[in-house]
Amino acid sequence: MKTLSNIVGFEYNKRKDISLSPFETFLKYTDEKEKSSIVLKNILNELFSHKKTTILDIGSGDGTYIMSTLKKTEISEESQIVLLEPSKNLIKKLKNKLRHSSFRNLKIKMVNMTLDHFAREKILFRIIIASHSPINKERLPQTLLKMLNLLRNGGHLIIVLRKKDETYRFRTKFKSHLLNDRNYKSLVIDDALKILRELKKYKPLKIRVFKSDSKLYLPMDKNRKDTISIIEFFLNEKWGNIPKTIQKEIDIYIKRKKGIFRQTDGFVLVTKN
Repeated sequence: MKTLSNIVGFEYNKRKDISLSPFETFLKYTDEKEKSSIVLKNILNELFSHKKTTILDIGSGDGTYIMSTLKKTEISEESQIVLLEPSKNLIKKLKNKLRHSSFRNLKIKMVNMTLDHFAREKILFRIIIASHSPINKERLPQTLLKMLNLLRNGGHLIIVLRKKDETYRFRTKFKSHLLNDRNYKSLVIDDALKILRELKKYKPLKIRVFKSDSKLYLPMDKNRKDTISIIEFFLNEKWGNIPKTIQKEIDIYIKRKKGIFRQTDGFVLVTKN
């Protein structure tokens, strides 16, 4: 049985036959994180009106996204940052990355815990970031409420999730085949936005939306091994475990797209009045 820890760590795990993890390989062939971090940077700089800011980053992974973003912001050294990551494997990677980073002057705390457990601490933050966090779609309403409850009055929640772009359609198509579930749909930003708009009817919330567009190039003919690694990242499954018939469908699908996938990250900025 797959646990939360090994599910969220799958894309970061290296194998003997590859030099980079599936996630790191994905980053080689896309400008998604770069484009997305620029939008997040602009949002954060608008919010950094307080000299001392408290930030909670939910699902920090190995820290690549949040650290590349914070480098571009005007964050005060008096700020306090909590990096919340449930995977023990990723916490180790996160610690190592921080050790060699330029953020030694910031007050950064790493917490190896799920959001459900952390929410019991009842610590309030001025800014909460949840970027591509592994959120269970069925529990999305409860999860968003937990995030909002961790905000101070006047605080801001930033949700970053994929929109229904070409990568989403690829993942939905083949993940539904693997799961043998025609109704399978990946979580997207519109799912979160719909729930937040419902919550707005009962809570004093202000909602703003943003987006960033990017491209992914799958090097099917030039580097088969990297292409397979990226597919594993999308489907959260080893290539060898995918039935041959589905492997063939995937190859045909990518060739028809000429290896190019247009991607869009959606951002929802929620202010708790």
